Amino acid sequence: MKKTIFTALVGAPNAGKSTLLNLLAGTKVAIVSGKPQTTRVRINGIVTKDDTQFVFADTPGMHPGVSRRKELNRRMNKEIHAAMGDVDVCLVVADAARALRNGMTLPSEMSPAIASIRSSHLPCVLLLNKADLVRDKEKLLLLLDALKDTLPWLDMIPVSAVKNINTDVIFKVLSENSSTVSGEKPLYVAEGFVFDPSLSTDQSERFFLSELLREKLLAVLSEEIPHGVDAEVESIEDGRTVKGAPLVKVGLVISCHKQSHKGIIIGKGGVVLKTCAAAARADMEEYFGCKVHMSVFVRVRKKDVLG
Repeated sequence: MKKTIFTALVGAPNAGKSTLLNLLAGTKVAIVSGKPQTTRVRINGIVTKDDTQFVFADTPGMHPGVSRRKELNRRMNKEIHAAMGDVDVCLVVADAARALRNGMTLPSEMSPAIASIRSSHLPCVLLLNKADLVRDKEKLLLLLDALKDTLPWLDMIPVSAVKNINTDVIFKVLSENSSTVSGEKPLYVAEGFVFDPSLSTDQSERFFLSELLREKLLAVLSEEIPHGVDAEVESIEDGRTVKGAPLVKVGLVISCHKQSHKGIIIGKGGVVLKTCAAAARADMEEYFGCKVHMSVFVRVRKKDVLG
């Protein structure tokens, strides 16, 4: 019988949730960077295997408390809790090396999520990511033992999204614990497929393309700027090169908060913007399978200035 299992990937910033999502989905559906707050909204990766469809919701990294200073943090934490209310099981992703450094405990910013899972009795699986970075495997076993009573885990799996270690076990654990018959298994899931089996994500093409550009900006901008930067696709047109080959024309706008940030994003002689645009265009050409012509403008939101 066909079934769909909805999951939420929940964890602290930089635990590797987006990298893991891309690996599980078998393609890039979420951007990745080393900076916190890279993922701002829920992104679903869809994997259909035989009679089971897995929907993995990548959520923003948890931030301590409900920040009274940053609206972005508040909105992202709200997004996480909303995602947890819409799924059958929660995949708690933790950095194994960080947990060892923290004295065999999960990060403090995970406390609200742990409390939510406990109070809602949401089934959960612990994924100790970056396990490949822990050379002493005995320490890894001790960590698993130390965390076993944090929540009533369905399973605890050391994984590595970068090295693709034990990630196949995630599908196995979810499948074996799920049923469309209430009470038969810990995970009571939806009958039938919810999404077209050919899909790898439910995000729009425009959103994905804009995220590709934001990913490149995150890679080069200083710490304080990326959080105020957004990218948006304003136009997509099919065309032809002078030789008649397929061509896609993409127009994007980058928005930032301050005029000074606009100058940094563009860079001296336009070098920063050109570098980011070229890297994003390369990803887009791989996605479309043809040449891409990009036009990019930078706008200061408050004054709505184009440059």
